[in-house]
Amino acid sequence: VIPSFGEYPKLLPYTLDSWLVQLGVDKKNIPYKVIPPKKWSNDFLEAKTNEWKTKKRKFKKNKWKVIVEGKVQSPVLVYNLNTLLSLAGTELWPDLKNKILVLEQMKASLDTEERLLNQLKLIGTFEIINGLIISKPESYSSENATFSYEELLLEVVGKERKYPIISCFDCGHTVPMITLPQGIEVKIVANKNKCDFVLQEF
Repeated sequence: VIPSFGEYPKLLPYTLDSWLVQLGVDKKNIPYKVIPPKKWSNDFLEAKTNEWKTKKRKFKKNKWKVIVEGKVQSPVLVYNLNTLLSLAGTELWPDLKNKILVLEQMKASLDTEERLLNQLKLIGTFEIINGLIISKPESYSSENATFSYEELLLEVVGKERKYPIISCFDCGHTVPMITLPQGIEVKIVANKNKCDFVLQEF
């Protein structure tokens, strides 16, 4: 709420449009094809000073990355990776079977991501899901790493998966932001040239 609706001088149109669609305000457009925003920013704007309204955001060109091609239609579940794994082994652990799993992080160092992703692998998550989407982290670091985040995904999750794997999605701590209600039905068709992400119903 704070980084999105607190955006100065006003909420970014892309973020607002996505939120209104998920509220059902724009039901006439269902099925709804989510178009990636043309640009994105992960600038941290300090809310304790005037920086949040005086500092101009730096935006970068945007593109979702298809790591493994595939086609799927399933309910989607969205979680912060670190918070999700704090529930492992408890009765609060969600049923991820046959779901498209969307993961986001606020701060993502490559060594921490490797540990957390391997934990998901060891408890069998990647064997039962129907798709994996990784959102852009607000803060990412890969000090002394000789491989990229996408290479890490292929190593841990496996390039032999029969479901789509996508990174650099816009559903986390960056702006603009896509709103996704838990359990919404999504159809994904992903290949090297493009990625279609279509909301099927509410």
